[in-house]
Amino acid sequence: MNYREQLDMSRIPQHIAIIMDGNGRWAKLHGFHRNVGHQEGVESVKKVTEECVALGVKYLTLYTFSTENWNRPPAEIAALMNLVLDSLEESTFMKYNVSFRMIGDLGRLPEEVRERIELMVQRTAANSAMTMTIAMRQPHSKMNYALQHPENEGGMNDRVKRLHQQSIDTPTTLTIERALIETAFYKENYGKMPNSILRAKNFYEICKKKTIYIGADELIVGERGPVPKAVPTFPELTCHSVEDLHTLDTRELQPYHISQEDIDTYAREVIPYWEGRTQRERIFSHVSKEWEEAYHAGVFTEFMEQRAGGHTAMDGKMYRRGLLDVKALIAKTLAELDFINDPEATDKQQELQAMDISCDAAILFAERHAELAEKMADAESNPQRRAELLKIADVCRWVPAHAPRDMQEAIQMYWFVHLGTVTELNGWDCMNPGHIDQHLYPFYKKGLADGTMTREKAKELISCFWIKFNNQPAPPKVG
Repeated sequence: MNYREQLDMSRIPQHIAIIMDGNGRWAKLHGFHRNVGHQEGVESVKKVTEECVALGVKYLTLYTFSTENWNRPPAEIAALMNLVLDSLEESTFMKYNVSFRMIGDLGRLPEEVRERIELMVQRTAANSAMTMTIAMRQPHSKMNYALQHPENEGGMNDRVKRLHQQSIDTPTTLTIERALIETAFYKENYGKMPNSILRAKNFYEICKKKTIYIGADELIVGERGPVPKAVPTFPELTCHSVEDLHTLDTRELQPYHISQEDIDTYAREVIPYWEGRTQRERIFSHVSKEWEEAYHAGVFTEFMEQRAGGHTAMDGKMYRRGLLDVKALIAKTLAELDFINDPEATDKQQELQAMDISCDAAILFAERHAELAEKMADAESNPQRRAELLKIADVCRWVPAHAPRDMQEAIQMYWFVHLGTVTELNGWDCMNPGHIDQHLYPFYKKGLADGTMTREKAKELISCFWIKFNNQPAPPKVG
């Protein structure tokens, strides 16, 4: 049966967007020059365009031309763009009645390429079956983020502007703090308790010992590392080598800076313990020969290279109950276990006990932020900032132990849950806040009604929240 016959045509989207990535890696895996990968990428675009037109899709957007491409010599940039234009104009746009658009920083392209793009836009303007847009990524630099027009600042107040600029200016670094805490804990405790409880107690140890950071101007607090944009490593998944760390520190594109002292410490304290113990090594020792050959052939592009399996989209439970409520539910469930008739009762007991320990860890993490906020408030001479720090302390004393009562507590509740999850284990950097607009709206509405919240204050809190996301670069892969 043709796959189109299996589709519900009433549910075909009007607009499809695709991130084009991996052409160069595909070519490398198969022993070809990078240009072969780019040519194969263009062939894929032809096939996708043909199918989209056949299915009635009206708009196709291709997100392409990465930061790495912008750092190539101008002649190579022109060659890449000309490859796309040469391959697609007659065979695709005209054949399938597709109009062409291009958005992004076209000013960086050579003049002859820009002229070809303008001509193609004009030639295909009357085509009506579908519109294809190639979205070129901006070259990564501070100038990308500069506001060109003061009247178009997007509603940022002075606090948000400062936090925003700090996030942009702060370099990405690697922190070995988490790896050191975890390695010391595993050396002492591995094999002495069930794995679920071991992981929970390891998480508690990290929350107890990791550096707590509260920055100037912040209203939403908490970082995965000791400072913003400091990225921890996860040696239990797979362990970086000394060569990896040097490469990450010195590479031109997207470096992760790390001191030589930390590299030496990592080599001495972390790498020797995890050799042969990482999750990636243990899994590879059990997979079939066929699976491993498929991996090395490029069927799978990544496996446990600083990321665990799993994607998470958060629901609304955390806004309705605190972790003390969760602990009470855990205690009730533990008391009801049937060890006589349920063969899985012992496994359930261990998992529930691990959940209980994890709740304690997250509460401790928040309380340490409250303690630091109170200490900073005592030393603060600015009355407004002192009041803000005391509010932060009150919020961190309340959530995540209890269900949030106002909008600031609700945002902070989510952020502590988010940080806890990606601190315990890096689950593919895929922590989605879910329908957070729907979850926050009741708190916003209540605040407006009782006079404790304004539209501008809500915008400020949400802006501080989004900046927190930008302060969390993905842990880099090994190899």
